[in-house]
Order: sequence, then C-alpha cells, then structure tokens
Amino acid sequence: EGFGLPALEAMATGAPVMASKTTALEEVVGDTGVLIDPYSIIDIMRGMAELSAASPEELKRLGDLGQKRSTVFSWEKTADRYLERIESLV
Repeated sequence: EGFGLPALEAMATGAPVMASKTTALEEVVGDTGVLIDPYSIIDIMRGMAELSAASPEELKRLGDLGQKRSTVFSWEKTADRYLERIESLV
C-alpha cells in the first residue's frame, strides 16, 4: 500500500493507529498515532507497548485526532485540489 489507505480507513473509524514511519504513512498518520521503524524489532515492541499501556482516555484522544485528520484526505478534497492546480496552469 503506497499511500496509506488502510491506516486512513482505520483513523476514520476512530481506531488508534500504529504505522511505519516510512513511505506516505508518516504524512498520513502524523502525530495522531504511534509511528515506528518497521526495520527495528525494538521500535515495533515500543510502539506496541505504548498502545497497550495507554489509558482508555489516551486511546480515545488518539482515535479522535486520527478521525479528524482523516477528513483532510477525502477524495472530494483531493479532486478539488487537483482541479485547482490544473486551472492554475491554464
């Protein structure tokens, strides 16, 4: 998955997300989830421990932030920005 659609879909439901800090996932998730180095078992364990130890309030806070951030990446907004860019070139 090159763009991060699975993470975005999870964020839209309010689920806390742990994602790789490589590719587009770092931009998609931002500071609304736990970002890990996928090549470091220590960092993967850290991310899992961080989410496992989080309070229900912290998990809800992350979920709410992710849900809000997911609205930035709607197809409608993407299409609008794309059209604006094309029109600016004409």
